[in-house]
Amino acid sequence: MSEVYEGIVFRSNDAAASGAFRGLTAPVPLRLVRLADGIFGVYRVATRSVPLDVEAMTSLAASLSEAVPAATAVFYDNRCGVRAAATFRGGTLSAEFGEEDEWWAPLDDEGVPRRDVPPVPATDLDPDEEYGCVRTAIDVGLADLGVPSAVTCDTLKQAFCYGGSPVLDPEHPSE
Repeated sequence: MSEVYEGIVFRSNDAAASGAFRGLTAPVPLRLVRLADGIFGVYRVATRSVPLDVEAMTSLAASLSEAVPAATAVFYDNRCGVRAAATFRGGTLSAEFGEEDEWWAPLDDEGVPRRDVPPVPATDLDPDEEYGCVRTAIDVGLADLGVPSAVTCDTLKQAFCYGGSPVLDPEHPSE
């Protein structure tokens, strides 16, 4: 099944997170969820058939980063291998993460990434070997934000695609 999400992750307390969320002027419908203690996500409420709106989400992340210390916009589409992140601080882009930031490990006979060999960047993949991504660009973006390693690209997939996190604000209406 295809999985697609776009959202924003940030660190805050509950009251500031809700206030910052309600202060957004959104061109798309959004939802606020708690990903972990002090870690929140805002994601676009959309079906898989709706294309990612990178411009809208990065603009929202920039705006949100003016109300909280930093915000990282994340983009994921497993149909075409999109995994990207961009961190904003004080309304300004501070870092972008993409394929060049990802790490890959060879797969064992059962299709599981091997842990007995060091992972490598995409530029060093052996064309005769099968690999699995063990550190995505989204994971790197989350680390840049200072998010605990328990919150991963897969955590966001569960929260943003499948409703696997507590909803704090059910929906922010679009303009």
